[in-house]
Amino acid sequence: FSAGTIRVIRSGTRRHYQDDGISDDEIEGKRTFDLEEKLHNNRFNSDRVKRMEGKDLTYEYIQRCGLRDPIIFERPDGLGIKMPDPDFSVNDVKLFVGSRRMIDVMDVATQKGTEMSMAQWRRYFETPPSQREKLYNVISLEFSHTKLESLVKRPATVGTL
Repeated sequence: FSAGTIRVIRSGTRRHYQDDGISDDEIEGKRTFDLEEKLHNNRFNSDRVKRMEGKDLTYEYIQRCGLRDPIIFERPDGLGIKMPDPDFSVNDVKLFVGSRRMIDVMDVATQKGTEMSMAQWRRYFETPPSQREKLYNVISLEFSHTKLESLVKRPATVGTL
């Protein structure tokens, strides 16, 4: 530090993400609760979650109500979306975007970002959770101008915003 520089130190305890009282099931990414139970149980504020049909998500609806609350669509009908088949795998993603495509991932324990190639991510993802040294999340995958682009279409209403 140079003369005249003031260094402000935050008070409080430093947060350690390694052991935060989280169970191994939660760390391994397994859901330890029933989503439907949370939506229908009086202990949870389920009236904040809206259920809609795809045809009702219009530009006018968004202007009138905004997008403040989560919306559940039981079926994709009427949304104008296109998605890969449910059995589309991480290996399929690698084949469609290329094995050398770089993706942003985050180390869950440290919250530090890093990059992996799609080939590295596929190997990581297909490794049994009990054999993984770290837990990573994919932050983003840009797939414009790849073969995957033809398999995905955003909701029609998004194009009007």
